[in-house]
Amino acid sequence: MDALPPPETDTHRWEDALASLDAGLRQGCDPAELARVGIDALAQALNPSRAGWGELSADGQGFTVLDDWTAPGWPSLAGPHRIAGHTGLARLQHRGRAAVVDDVREDGLAPAESQAMEAVGIRARLGLPVTDGERAGPIFFVHAPEPRQWTVEETCFARLAVERVARAIERRQSEQKLHELAWTLEQRVAERTEALRDSQDFTRLALTATGGVGVWTYEVASDRFFCDASVSDLYGIDAEEGAAGILRTRFLANVHPDDVPKLRATMSGGLERSGDLELEYRLVHPDGKVRWVLSRGHTYFDADNRPVRRTGVGVETTRQRQLEEQLRQAQKMESLGQLTGGIAHDFNNLLQGVVLPLQIAQKRLAQQQYESIGKHIEASMAAARRAAGLTQRLLAFARRQPLDSRTVALDASLAGLEPMLRNTCGVNIALEVEMADGLGPVVTDQHQFESAILNLTINARDAMPAGGTLRITAENLWLQPADAKGPLAELTPGDYVRVTVADTGTGMPASVIERAFDPFFTTKPIGQGTGLGLSMVYGYARQSGGIAVIGSSIGQGTRIALYFPRASETQALPAADTMATERAPAGKRVLVVEDDETVRRYAVELLQTDGFVVSEAVSGHQAMRLLEVQRDFDLLLSDVGLPGPNGRQVAELARERIPGIRIVLMTGYAEEAAHRNVFIDSGMELLVKPFDADALVDKVRQALSP
Repeated sequence: MDALPPPETDTHRWEDALASLDAGLRQGCDPAELARVGIDALAQALNPSRAGWGELSADGQGFTVLDDWTAPGWPSLAGPHRIAGHTGLARLQHRGRAAVVDDVREDGLAPAESQAMEAVGIRARLGLPVTDGERAGPIFFVHAPEPRQWTVEETCFARLAVERVARAIERRQSEQKLHELAWTLEQRVAERTEALRDSQDFTRLALTATGGVGVWTYEVASDRFFCDASVSDLYGIDAEEGAAGILRTRFLANVHPDDVPKLRATMSGGLERSGDLELEYRLVHPDGKVRWVLSRGHTYFDADNRPVRRTGVGVETTRQRQLEEQLRQAQKMESLGQLTGGIAHDFNNLLQGVVLPLQIAQKRLAQQQYESIGKHIEASMAAARRAAGLTQRLLAFARRQPLDSRTVALDASLAGLEPMLRNTCGVNIALEVEMADGLGPVVTDQHQFESAILNLTINARDAMPAGGTLRITAENLWLQPADAKGPLAELTPGDYVRVTVADTGTGMPASVIERAFDPFFTTKPIGQGTGLGLSMVYGYARQSGGIAVIGSSIGQGTRIALYFPRASETQALPAADTMATERAPAGKRVLVVEDDETVRRYAVELLQTDGFVVSEAVSGHQAMRLLEVQRDFDLLLSDVGLPGPNGRQVAELARERIPGIRIVLMTGYAEEAAHRNVFIDSGMELLVKPFDADALVDKVRQALSP
């Protein structure tokens, strides 16, 4: 028989499988049904050849497979089996913890035992014993016909699934016992007396609860809890006190402070209405250890519909929580690996494009073949610019890209962008641009806005290979409090401008929509997309105080809406800048503050070549000392992220010492500078790294212009 392929890695698949398992466990009644739900979940999630459960005989010489699932073509092992001389299962039960075996030939078994396993199609296996911490019970198993390297996600899921099945079985057994005991108690109360103290008899009968599930009862009249030893241990109270009855305040004294309000609300609600209640919360023991407990109870009422008592069970879920956290961490590490792998791949390609042309240019210089040097340098510069673009997209996704936020009229920006968008769409796609009258201004980075619209247009074009219609609309919107739900829940109700880019293309399934804003996620063929376009758009929208929302379905096209807070009346649109940047008068004095030697050296050389008188400092402290003794500088050009005082602090001192000095701050990334309109005061300019020589000189000239 052909070996079954290992399952594909899908971080969402584990959550879906656990949700399906929980739904099935809620429907199951007896242990066999609950175990079958767990077996089916293991089979669907792990794609093995066989999955099932069974029990070892008391003498350890036999193993009975109680139930199993098999893939087509593989035989069932249901029934008793003699395993005399086989050590694998006995060792598994003795250890009481999961066994992960990638190849039975390498598991230290006797040749006869491994051969016997291979004879029934077992080459790789998972063994998952059910244990209450002291003794092992049934064993769940998963088989594969070929060697298989089980992943962390698979083993975490398997442990968590078996843990949930075991807890469900324990709960069902305890609940059955609880109902039987409650019925007995009701009979005794009816026969003997209406005295509420009779509920203590129920508690004493319930002290036999086993399997890690404890029983408790709460008397309303006395405001006391009665519980068995398991619950006493879980809640950190003395077992004798718990059996004799303990005040509610003492019983719940170790509840985590953050969980007290919801526990109080649940208890109050349970005494006002009939039915079962369930709540999971934390307990903090005197030694500082935190334990999770799932408490389920039922309230009983007297003939006058007054609450008499509540009885229930307590189950420790600490281990389950730990397994869930392990699964989340495994998924997080997978996402981080995808992110770092994507960055490394793209940057290595870009660095290769920088290094090779420069090396060739070096060789041509040595050979005195000067005619081709220019094209090699230009190729290297082009690769460096692409690398700069990649870092900007990453910063945009992380909402840490410095934005040159100003009051922008989006209708004018879209009108100026329309010719480029039409060229991008081509002749097969009809472009419609509609803007509402009186469209409000917004505070944003106009360049980043236009880049985002261009990005969305390119995506829409690629989704319509046979042609179609691309519609871009801009409208004013009042977001009501009732509308702030779903993706819009992160927005504050108020005035917004919504820009929507909608196409009639192929659309996206829900699984793609969920990951569309993730960095490096793309459905395009290798080499045709970086997976950073939509993540950059989302990060830019969030950084601008708004949000990006996707709506799509297969065959129905895609709509992406960008929401921007509308500018207030005090944030007026800037007057049109018709003044060209002129060359600054010769002799203007500039102080350059930069801790990176290469950047500082070339910045100084460029400014000196352009006629400026330049002084330099390598740190915030050195710059401040210069400003104390030399107060004739016309402009401060400083990096933001300096050792010691940062660039903004140096700028503030410069303004104190030299009123009227112009300020230009440089940054490749600085958290405070990510919002330009917050970090940069009036009269300051921001220059984002990497910049080219012309941009540096132009920015300095612009800052010194009258």
